[in-house]
Amino acid sequence: MSDLEEYEYEYDSDEQFDSDDQGSAVDGEEGEAAQQRSAAREAQIALENTFYEAEDFRQRGDLAQALEYFQRVVALEKEATPLEERKWSFQSLEHVVKICVSRRQWEGMLRHYEQMLEHLAFVTRNESTESISSILDVVSSATGMEKEKDSAKYTSKMYELTLDKLKDVNNDRLWFSMNVKLGKLYLDMQAFDQLQRLLKQLYDYCQTPDGVQDHSKATSLLEVYALEIQLCVATKNSAKMRVIYPKTLDLDAAVADPRIMGVIREEGGKCG
Repeated sequence: MSDLEEYEYEYDSDEQFDSDDQGSAVDGEEGEAAQQRSAAREAQIALENTFYEAEDFRQRGDLAQALEYFQRVVALEKEATPLEERKWSFQSLEHVVKICVSRRQWEGMLRHYEQMLEHLAFVTRNESTESISSILDVVSSATGMEKEKDSAKYTSKMYELTLDKLKDVNNDRLWFSMNVKLGKLYLDMQAFDQLQRLLKQLYDYCQTPDGVQDHSKATSLLEVYALEIQLCVATKNSAKMRVIYPKTLDLDAAVADPRIMGVIREEGGKCG
């Protein structure tokens, strides 16, 4: 064999080894990726199973176990998934908050509610509206049954946390609804100065940027009038009542809730 032939033979052999090494590397990478996908699937299955176990405990009335498992879901998902991709934490935290309410663990309720609100931008508008409304109704009901008058401050704090977070989320209707409910709470607490400031925000919401009435928000404006009429009754401000009540009669575009109209007609009609 000539020196040239021997050189070419050796070169071909090196090329073959390089090809084998590259093939092994690709196979190794694909195998590692497959293992990662498999591990991720298993983690998701475990997460889902933990959530439904928590639900089962909750439905059976074992709130201690339910609380532990819902919190486990949140911890597991936080470890494995970016905030914007978490599927189970929002629902789990809703249950955690409600369990804290049932146990009168007010500070825990506030802490976990703040944690839940961190997910608000990553759930649908319907999900956020339903969950928040449900929680606040539960909290209002629970604190309303408490003998300590200070318990209402926790409800007020829940509304304030919600409204602060809604500044970052484009959900005007929920913002308005929460403010009206907070206004009713201020009325019950006789926090009239706070209610007066809140009414100013609500009236601004019902106006166009030019400062005139937004006719598309006539129904919302009617709710604001009803709230201020109740404030007039509570503070015995009949002069202000005589200014507000006639305005409610001019809102032809409003689709009124019968309960709101009941308040307006019953209380506002007294101004004669």
